[in-house]
Amino acid sequence: MSYPAIIDKWKCGDKNKVISPYFLTTFALKSLIEGEHHIVKDYILWYIHNLNYPDKYGYTGTIYDFIFKEGKLVSLDDYDSADSYAGTFLVLIYLYILYTKDLDFIRDNLSKIKDISYAIIKLKDTDSGLVRAKPDLNSKFLIDNIEAYTGLALFCKTLKLFKDKEGEYYCKHAVSLKQDIEKGFKEKDKLYWVVDDNVKQG
Repeated sequence: MSYPAIIDKWKCGDKNKVISPYFLTTFALKSLIEGEHHIVKDYILWYIHNLNYPDKYGYTGTIYDFIFKEGKLVSLDDYDSADSYAGTFLVLIYLYILYTKDLDFIRDNLSKIKDISYAIIKLKDTDSGLVRAKPDLNSKFLIDNIEAYTGLALFCKTLKLFKDKEGEYYCKHAVSLKQDIEKGFKEKDKLYWVVDDNVKQG
């Protein structure tokens, strides 16, 4: 699997030609809504196939950025924000089930999807409970945390569909992250966009 079909529909990337799984996932969500379910299924398989076990920070269930070169995607061995990549992908998984009813496909790959979800939990800061963008950064972004929470909350629903015993574990983390987001980014009538080394900015 050199690259998923979504790359043929979206080859822009950023100014450095970096192709981020975050944006690929958002494009897959659009394809899902438009009924191109086979393209989305191929993308999910590609994403899972390219998970790190482990990455350079010792984390499993993450995925690197890529660059498109000579017809293939080449890994850049790093990512911009592991939390938002995982969160948006978990949203895609839940919506894929709703749109396709293909429970068997997700069940077959559920252990790997749990690894993706667990990466979010491992990225949580022990003091604030907020999710760090990367293992080597202490920056916690509001939008990333919202995406991480949404992914965990919907993965909780995914596991309930399968009556998975580990569902309660992920549900608890989703609830606690929601509470920590409200506590960490809000102060009276002010909303902060980032908490960096426990300093709020916004």
